Amino acid sequence: MNSKKALVPLGITIVATLLLTILKAQPTVTYRNNYIIVTTPSIKPQDYENNTKHSYTSVFLETGDGGFLRPFTTSGYQQQTFNKRWLFRNTNLSSIIVHTNTYYDTIHRPPTDAMYELTPSPSDVGHVQYPDILSVSNPSIAITPSVVTVIPGDPMTLAITYKNATIGGDVFCYNSSVIAFYYNATATRNTDFFNPLNASSVFTIGNRQVSSIRTFNGENMRNFADLPIQVRNKLTTYNSNYSQALYFVVPFINSSTEKNIFLSLSPNPDSSNYKNLTDSVRAVMIDYNTGNIDCIDNPMSFLQVFPIRFDSRDPNFIHTIPESFKDTIPATNKKIDYHIHFSNIGAGNAQLVTIDATLPSGVPVPPYNSNPFTCTIGNTKIAVVRDGSNFATVVGASTCIYHIFRDQNKIRFTITNANLKGTVETNGINNAGDITFSLRTSLNKNDIKPCMISKMSVKFNNNNDAAKDAYFRTRVGIGIFQNCPPELNNTHVGD
Repeated sequence: MNSKKALVPLGITIVATLLLTILKAQPTVTYRNNYIIVTTPSIKPQDYENNTKHSYTSVFLETGDGGFLRPFTTSGYQQQTFNKRWLFRNTNLSSIIVHTNTYYDTIHRPPTDAMYELTPSPSDVGHVQYPDILSVSNPSIAITPSVVTVIPGDPMTLAITYKNATIGGDVFCYNSSVIAFYYNATATRNTDFFNPLNASSVFTIGNRQVSSIRTFNGENMRNFADLPIQVRNKLTTYNSNYSQALYFVVPFINSSTEKNIFLSLSPNPDSSNYKNLTDSVRAVMIDYNTGNIDCIDNPMSFLQVFPIRFDSRDPNFIHTIPESFKDTIPATNKKIDYHIHFSNIGAGNAQLVTIDATLPSGVPVPPYNSNPFTCTIGNTKIAVVRDGSNFATVVGASTCIYHIFRDQNKIRFTITNANLKGTVETNGINNAGDITFSLRTSLNKNDIKPCMISKMSVKFNNNNDAAKDAYFRTRVGIGIFQNCPPELNNTHVGD
């Protein structure tokens, strides 16, 4: 499973116009006759979870007016269209965000997520359709995540749904509420599970940055120390169990209207930070009176437990920054950063790891005596040395030896004594590794192609059967606006 973000503007004409899609196919959204119409792209046919069911896509859609559609799924890998009735609250909308989470094997990456701007037709103004999330068992606060399992490195979103004063108490006494959100549970020792959020946290979708915390109903973030003492005392039962927390002060409204806070979270991509195969987040709400310490309701709480999966995402990838160049001339002699990630999801430790990185002609390999490489196993940097050079290493220590094949424009990294762990062990650690380096594109514009494809192949313990390839396409000029099959790597942009 993987999640990428891209931008698609949608105008008043209600016809979706696709902006630049750099990596993968996107879902599309239109709005017609009071229905939101979502079309999910097809994904490569493949089996999932030991052939017990085919890969499929789950969709989570924020409507842009404070509501959301419950996650719904395709019946398989084919393109599918869903018609979901939604009456917009008003025309003062934030961007609609479509989150797709594709469950698939460990080889192929899924389609991207998308973001839209939508203006409903005037006939919809004044109508309201609220989500029906809260229930008898959870009457006051609940969490709806966009995923069924959390994958290290794959972004996710969740909605905190709440309404005031549904348990009881003196509703005429309250004038404010606080919602606390706790994450990175200390009980599971995954204290670095999610990257920390704050009021200025953003995530990038296409060429725009979007707030990671999205509110619609007057919720204001506060520091714990700024909350009333009677509220802090009530929350101490919960905040000691988590290393991170967010606090929102919200207006008290004694009604059945459900309201939502949206949070986009980024699970840490470093698998060595995961000490347990489950984690949890918790939302707590307390109604109180800002001027009367005796007027405070009992906390209402919702616990969301997540399984952690290491084996349902592409464990190996090669990625470049920037991902595209506007034209051929600006693409010459430019710095390009490479990131190679490899993970052993086999049954046993890998002591020898061999990684081949084949670069496009537009990105020449470094000079023979150059060593721009950094290599880590888990959180530990290891020595990187050139093949054939005189070097001394500690006996038994991990070492990364690189060899440059200039005629193939390829770099081979051989990691000895890697001790790269396989399937998750009893201590919950699944080691992975990373190689990073920076090169410059060619000075010759004729070497720059519309689709510059970088390929990575990883092999553990000389096991050819377990070798996995990964590709990344750096696009240039017209290559940005077309499909990018491997054969285009041999095509020049032009004179």
